[in-house]
Amino acid sequence: MDALLAAYDEQVRGHAPERAPVGSVVERDGPAVRTHYATHGTVRHSPPGKQTNPAEVTRLIRRQQEAFGARGEPAEWRACGHDPIPMDEPLRAAGFAAVGPTRTLLIPSSTI
Repeated sequence: MDALLAAYDEQVRGHAPERAPVGSVVERDGPAVRTHYATHGTVRHSPPGKQTNPAEVTRLIRRQQEAFGARGEPAEWRACGHDPIPMDEPLRAAGFAAVGPTRTLLIPSSTI
């Protein structure tokens, strides 16, 4: 199971698309990838390392808020439950509202 989560983190999370979705602007900011759609935006990020300083997380969140705020766009930031540093608490502290549960990656039992 850990190997599958590691592969998901490495191959999927925090990567900027080769081509931005039509009409969008994609920007990288350290481990985060912002996608602006003009009406809203999303933030995706690589998993934070176990040694990540909580102040770094706070600064990263604040930069994303500033970037979306400058464009007048609300933003969605998904938190993954298997991250070594939970992102849901710092996001709530920064004013993000939980819309659903922390994202959990489901893996078919045939691959475990």
